[in-house]
Amino acid sequence: MGRYERHRQPGQDEEVRLRGRRPPVGLGLLGCLAALALTQLACEQSSAPSPPATGTLALRLMDAPFPFAFIESTTVHIDSMEVHLAADGAGDSGFRNISRAARTFDLLELQHGVTAALATVDLPPGRINQLRMFVSKASVKLIDGRLLPLRIPSAASSGIKIHPDPAIEIMPGVVTDVLLDFDVGQSFKPVPASVRFVDEIREFRFRPVVRASLSASTGSLSGTIWNDGETPGYPLDDFPIAAASITVSRGGHEITTASSDAAGQFLLLGLEPGEYRLGVAAIGFHTGQADVEIVAGEENRGNDVRLAPDPF
Repeated sequence: MGRYERHRQPGQDEEVRLRGRRPPVGLGLLGCLAALALTQLACEQSSAPSPPATGTLALRLMDAPFPFAFIESTTVHIDSMEVHLAADGAGDSGFRNISRAARTFDLLELQHGVTAALATVDLPPGRINQLRMFVSKASVKLIDGRLLPLRIPSAASSGIKIHPDPAIEIMPGVVTDVLLDFDVGQSFKPVPASVRFVDEIREFRFRPVVRASLSASTGSLSGTIWNDGETPGYPLDDFPIAAASITVSRGGHEITTASSDAAGQFLLLGLEPGEYRLGVAAIGFHTGQADVEIVAGEENRGNDVRLAPDPF
């Protein structure tokens, strides 16, 4: 079986030509994830004499991209979504089905700030302390044409449990926009774990990791990954690295992952305020890292990381 490599042609940033060995790609079902962002927007004043009795929950799905360039698609079939609402006052508490229409998503399409609307529903005031995502099917398609179906653990029967911290507040007359980050880099694990060529991958193990966040109280991170051209300190001959694997960690714990696009650029959404370690890896290069800070409601731009080629 031949080896596969991604090449970017001038004027064709999104085209893939198969030849030789292919560098890794960061994942994210953007990940596209698939990070979750929640925005709270005050609704316009109504002319009705009484205040609104419900608030609105809007769920958006995104991906945190997968860390290898050997993946053509990562799909999940979501049957439904439930939320557990602790209602205020005399409202009914308990689980509520908020999305009954089954849909299939390619998580690799939900990267670089791209999200997909998952559900919009009116709810009584209260707090959501758990969400459940019911996934019945998942698969990975490799660039060599192989389609690998994945075994679903307990997600089909009891749902993938997502615990927002803090709980999501539903307030009368307010739209609460929640971003769900279906992290492919953590959810889809190749076997063997470390590969350099696509034909070395035998299977994937599916251990879904989904993170919820409020966009109103979170920030984003963006930048570009460069090949330093073996001339450190001389950026004029540098060129971007596509499909680099990007990891954001905090206190030694991985928070989310992403990948660079054909122009070497990346964008991560739904990060809580604070300090993080940005780590970058690509096959054929030494690793790189940088310390970054996230501020709520802002995008931390210009985080360029330059990697030195590794001949070994």
